[in-house]
Amino acid sequence: MVAELARLYEGATGLGEFEQGAAYRNLLTAIRGFELTVARIDAKRKLSQNRSPLDQAGVATQLLQSPDSAAREVGELMRQNLARLEVAPR
Repeated sequence: MVAELARLYEGATGLGEFEQGAAYRNLLTAIRGFELTVARIDAKRKLSQNRSPLDQAGVATQLLQSPDSAAREVGELMRQNLARLEVAPR
């Protein structure tokens, strides 16, 4: 499996002559598999907040016009975020 991965990522020769040596065989014995259980995922959404409100509105408008439903959903989230951030006139 290691040799196959080496050929996939390193090219047709894999690790070359190194694959034939004792050092390579010794390294293979040190490989261990493990499994992780994900207990929590912390995520943030970025909706171009680092851009001006005008830029954000432009991005939202384009996304809302997309044929891709996921893009339209993001556009709607951006629109809602902009509406929430609007400062009331004095």
